[in-house]
Amino acid sequence: MDNNKITFTSDRGAYILKPLKVYPVIYCFAHRINNVLKLTFYQTAQNNKKRVLIASSTPAKKQPKKLSHICDSSSDSSSSEDDTIAPSPSKHGEANTALSDLPPKPEEVLKTITTNKKLVKCVKLAGLNKNIEERGGVALKQECAVRRLSMSNMLESVDASIEHIRFILLSKSSKSQCYFKLNNINIDALKDLIGLLSEFKNLSSLAQTGARPSLYMAYICINKRGRHLSSTDVNADGENIDIYDRHEGIDFFRKRLIQLLKCMLTFDDKHLATAILHPLYRKLTFASTYSKSIAYLYIRKQLNDILGLSEQVHRTNSKPLKKSTSPWRINSPILMITAVLMILAQQQ
Repeated sequence: MDNNKITFTSDRGAYILKPLKVYPVIYCFAHRINNVLKLTFYQTAQNNKKRVLIASSTPAKKQPKKLSHICDSSSDSSSSEDDTIAPSPSKHGEANTALSDLPPKPEEVLKTITTNKKLVKCVKLAGLNKNIEERGGVALKQECAVRRLSMSNMLESVDASIEHIRFILLSKSSKSQCYFKLNNINIDALKDLIGLLSEFKNLSSLAQTGARPSLYMAYICINKRGRHLSSTDVNADGENIDIYDRHEGIDFFRKRLIQLLKCMLTFDDKHLATAILHPLYRKLTFASTYSKSIAYLYIRKQLNDILGLSEQVHRTNSKPLKKSTSPWRINSPILMITAVLMILAQQQ
């Protein structure tokens, strides 16, 4: 098998991309989505080794305010993936908001996330998960920095067992083991976060379909989520899906998430090409005219390579083959179906 015809899927870690630099590579869509979500909620740790420190002679009041949560933690498998981005401050105000400049309501949302993390750690150290399960609750799940959407699983477990946790922590036997203030958890913010992240859990499951081709789902999913976040999505009956947030701070993170998705996610030619070859999405309704033209050019090039037309033209170096006499007519239905199947098979 010709290795040059193999397309690898990987994250943007330098230690992976360097050995694969001579091969076609498509960046992992689900991994990128997870990094966007971590950046949205300021969950990425600062990498002090890569940060450019401001000179001490610069007055504190005049120091430029920048987003300080760009690079992933060194514990992540792709610490070099999220290079510093520079979204336009006028168009992407929420994406440029530093952690220290957060308004009070969005700060309450982040405080809820932090409190949930502390609660899960406290319960695990005290060994109270067994008590929660005995009362009919769900064992609390801890967030893992390298596990995709683990924060969503953590929040869901806390929401499902919050009353059981409250009862256990108030009992005399548990006060000495684990002291915790559940009042710091805003229930409205907790439920809104779960609702927001659940959409991306569905997106991740759609994009990762096992052995079936799913490259086209990147284009479908990201446009679907963009419309959902903008409250312009519709259901199967064509009716608008209205979003009602219980907590005011969630609207800030919705806007921030939309802006970061636009800044950090880019489609490969193969993403749009596979969507065109899918009978349900071939119109590329949400793609720009330029993106469509690039995708069509890519498909024509792949067809020419598969059918040997480019080599034939280069070898003869003569007049272009007439459409009526060419043995490889692209308009032939059988030949077109065969070529499409060959392209899809190469994407596996």
